[in-house]
Amino acid sequence: MVKEIKWILTALDHFIFDHVHPFISGMNTNIMVFISFFASHTFLLPANILLAVYFLFIKKNNWIAIKVILVSLGSVLLLYLLKFYFRRIRPAHPVHEAASGYSFPSGHSMSAVTFYGLIICLFVSQIKDKRIKWLCTIFLSMLILAIGFSRIYLRVHYASDVLGGFAIGYIWLTVSLRIINWFEKRSLYDETR
Repeated sequence: MVKEIKWILTALDHFIFDHVHPFISGMNTNIMVFISFFASHTFLLPANILLAVYFLFIKKNNWIAIKVILVSLGSVLLLYLLKFYFRRIRPAHPVHEAASGYSFPSGHSMSAVTFYGLIICLFVSQIKDKRIKWLCTIFLSMLILAIGFSRIYLRVHYASDVLGGFAIGYIWLTVSLRIINWFEKRSLYDETR
């Protein structure tokens, strides 16, 4: 069963690489590098810090700041544990620059889901206008998908790495938010007693 799954994933990875290859050009590569930046550590580290500071000092909401910190730190820790466990080698012949580290799961894809998914959960729940709420959700969802595609286009990840990153990111975001929400409700309940 494991061999069959590996064979299917390998076939899928090569099928997608073959279909993306004709679209590789200098302009497209620049666009993909730009999109990929929005899930890089260079962007997400300060973005997470600013988001936590915003909720901690401006909105005065400690629990949301805790969510931002724990979701981001937890996803980074989980990512490195999984990369070390699977130790999958990255694809050969990257389009732009070679990426360091292991391939599975895609850190950019996982981080995109946890960061932008968290923004969807936090901000969209506070927006009253349904049109703006849907536009924000659609835009951020498209950004997540574009980031995943950019990693495949740049040949720094296989499609299965990206799909795995999306799935693990979604599971981590959902589980961690449920756990933190439980502690938040418990804390509020204890305060009212």
